Amino acid sequence: MEFSAPLLQSIERLQYQATPGEFAVQAGLPLATVERDLQQLAIAVGGHLQVATTGEIVYKYPSNFRTILYKKSVWLQIKKYTDLIWKVAFYIIRMSFGLALLASLSIVVLTIIVFSIATMFSDNDGGGIDFGDWGSSSGGSSSWGGAWWYFDWGGSSTSAEAIEPAVKEKKQLNFLGAVFSFLFGEADPNANLEELRWRSIGQVIRKNQGAITAEQVAPYLEEAMPQSEDHILPVLVRFNGIPEVSEIGDIVYRFPDTQTIAQQRKFKHLPPYLQEKVRSFSGATPAQVGLICALGALNFAGIFFIGALLKGAAAFGFLAIVGSIYSLLAAYAIGFVTIPAVRLLWLKWTNNQISKRNEKRRQRLTWLHSEDADRKLSFAQQFQVQRTLSEADMVYNTEEDLLDQEIRDIKYLPSED
Repeated sequence: MEFSAPLLQSIERLQYQATPGEFAVQAGLPLATVERDLQQLAIAVGGHLQVATTGEIVYKYPSNFRTILYKKSVWLQIKKYTDLIWKVAFYIIRMSFGLALLASLSIVVLTIIVFSIATMFSDNDGGGIDFGDWGSSSGGSSSWGGAWWYFDWGGSSTSAEAIEPAVKEKKQLNFLGAVFSFLFGEADPNANLEELRWRSIGQVIRKNQGAITAEQVAPYLEEAMPQSEDHILPVLVRFNGIPEVSEIGDIVYRFPDTQTIAQQRKFKHLPPYLQEKVRSFSGATPAQVGLICALGALNFAGIFFIGALLKGAAAFGFLAIVGSIYSLLAAYAIGFVTIPAVRLLWLKWTNNQISKRNEKRRQRLTWLHSEDADRKLSFAQQFQVQRTLSEADMVYNTEEDLLDQEIRDIKYLPSED
C-alpha cells in the first residue's frame, strides 16, 4: 500500500506520536482517510496504539518507519529505481536542448565556411557561386566579408567569458540547463498549493484549540462570500467538524478530534492568508538569458541565411547533408524564438490572475474586523478546549503485554481498609 507524502511528513513533524486529529490537521488530509492510513501504516511498520480512558487513540511509530516501510514495500523499491531513471532521463533531455542550439550554430558556421572556401576556388565567370549581392557592391570573392560580419562574435559583451563570473557568483544553472529553462521555464511553484491550503487551515484550527468561525478560514479558500458560510462546508467534512449555534443565531464550528493532543507543541508561523507565488520566466540569470537570446537570434538569422544560399547552390557532400536536415534546423530555429515569446505572454496573463486571487484572499482579512465577527469569536472561545494526554490516561498500549498492563493497573487501584 502506498501512503501519501503529507501523512508521512506529518508523522515526522509531530515526532512520531499523535492523535488522528493531530495528524489530519498537520497533513491537511481528510480525517477519515488519515485514520484508515494510520492503521495500515501501524501494521506495516510495527507502530503501536495507545488508548486513553476517554477513548482517544494515540498512534506511535518508530523513528525509522520510512526504512522499515521501504524494506517491506516492493513498490517503493521499484519506485526508487524508476525515479532515478527518470531523473537521469530528464537531465539528458534538459541538456539536449542546449546541445541542439550549439549544434545548430556549428552547422551554420561550417556551412558558411564551406561556401566561403567554394567561392575562393570557383571561377565567377564560369558559373560559380557569386556572393556579391550579400557583401559590398564591389563584387568579387572579397565581398563575403560583409556577410561574415553578422557572425563575428569577437569582442561581444555577451560572450561566454563575459558572463562566467556572474554565473559562478550566483551558482545558478549551467549554460545547457539555462537553455532549457529559457525555452520551457521551471516547475510550477504552486504545485503543492492544495496541500499548503489545507495545512494552513488545519493550523488555524489547532491555534484556536478546535473551535473557529467561518471568517477565520475564508482567507485560505477560493470561493467565499461575505454573507454566506457555505465555504466552511469542505472544512467540516475534511476534519469532522460540527456547528454550534448561539441563542442569537451566531454559528461557530468545533472540531472535537483536534482538541485532544498527545503532547504540547510549538506552532510555526502561519501566514494571514494563502498567497500564491508568481511564476518566473526562467531560472537562468539575466546574463544567461541575454546570451541565450543573442545566440538564438544569431541561429535564427543564420539558418535562413544558409537557406537562401542552399537554393542557389549544387548540393554535394556536406552541403547535401545540411540540405537534407534543413527543415529540421529551420523548425528548431523558429521554435526557439516563438516558444519563449508565447510563454512570456501566457506568464503575463497567469501572473495577473495569481495577483487577483491573492488580493481577493487578502481582502477577506477585513471580515475579521467587524462587530459580528468579534461576537462570533467570543462565542467560539466557549468551545476552545485542548486536553493533553499523559501516560496516566492510557488504559491500553499495544507496546506492552496485556497481562503486564493489568498488573500495572492493579497497583494504582485504591486500597480497601
